[in-house]
Amino acid sequence: MFNVQCSITNVQVVLELGVFWKESDGAVLRESQTAFPGVGVQGTMRLEKMNHFQVRNSSETAIGLNALFDGTIPGDTATKLFFKTDKKQ
Repeated sequence: MFNVQCSITNVQVVLELGVFWKESDGAVLRESQTAFPGVGVQGTMRLEKMNHFQVRNSSETAIGLNALFDGTIPGDTATKLFFKTDKKQ
């Protein structure tokens, strides 16, 4: 067996608090919303008067995602190939 002896004579704990403000739509950080290939090239599609959860059922979202996945969204070739998804048969 091991025989370990320890003694702690002086412990000092220092905590520093900070506040960091990051833009979001209330659910997803802006940096996450724009962190995909080609976003700087093609920009983003602004969906007015919708919150993060309403976007899921929006016709504008359906149009944008269909263009993204079928490769017809504006942008460079690498971006189009990255997202292009073959349709199910």
